[in-house]
Formats: sequence, C-alpha cells, structure tokens
Amino acid sequence: MKRFARWAFPALFLMAAVFIIWFLHLFTQVGESMVFINWDDSVQLLSDGTEQPFLWEEYSNVPALSGTYRFTGTLLEQLSAVSRLFLQEIRR
Repeated sequence: MKRFARWAFPALFLMAAVFIIWFLHLFTQVGESMVFINWDDSVQLLSDGTEQPFLWEEYSNVPALSGTYRFTGTLLEQLSAVSRLFLQEIRR
C-alpha cells in the first residue's frame, strides 16, 4: 500500500494542478478584439440646464471633475449586439 500511495498521491496532485491551470486559463482567453466607441460630441451639463463643450481628450483620470456629462457617438456596424450602456453621474 505504501508503494502505491508513494506514486498515486503525487500523480493525483499533478493531475489536480494541471486541471486547475487549464480551468483558470479559460478565463483569460478573449474571442474578439475590443472595439472602442468614437465619441462625436461631448458636453458638460450645467446646473442651470445649459451645455458647455467638454474636450475629453484634455482630461485623463482627473479626480477633480464633477458634474453631469453627455457623450454621443456612433456604434460600429460590426457590433452585432450591445448588451449594456452604463451612465454614471460624477458628484463630489
């Protein structure tokens, strides 16, 4: 029995490790390339209801931005279905 356990347990451990690596690898594979939306227009909506042009190319990860913004763009024809569109209002 000791001789059998001496070979069986390392073999089971190796098979379990291979299975776990294979299973986790399934989550890292991407079937399609990512497509970004080209924004046609972007404005900041002020509290009095007026709109002010917003040049989003000038900002990147600026935590001081606050308010409501509206971005409009055209989805590419190659996108067969869009599942969700998230809108977020930033307030500080």
